[in-house]
Amino acid sequence: MTTLTITEHMTFDLETQLQLDRMWESWSRYDAVCAEAGYENDRYNAQADRLWAEYQTALDTAYRAHCATEAAQIVARHGDSIRRQIAQAGYHQVSRRLTAVSHQYQAVQ
Repeated sequence: MTTLTITEHMTFDLETQLQLDRMWESWSRYDAVCAEAGYENDRYNAQADRLWAEYQTALDTAYRAHCATEAAQIVARHGDSIRRQIAQAGYHQVSRRLTAVSHQYQAVQ
């Protein structure tokens, strides 16, 4: 049995989405030109590659900004709880490490 999963894409503010759409359209046009030329024109291929890299960079930047905003909202809502959990986890990790070192030291003597 095959299970389908719907991938949810992030939604950006209108200005960002329009910019990404324009960049995608520009790359798509160049890619179509490259395809018609059989991907043998180095100048067209280089331009398409440059446009693709610019689109990927813009998309990555948009995702990072969106995630940073979401992270700030989570910290604003649950910051104190997160800090307590991190401190407690750190305490347990240090405690386990000190216990292990203590056992090693006692085994040597």
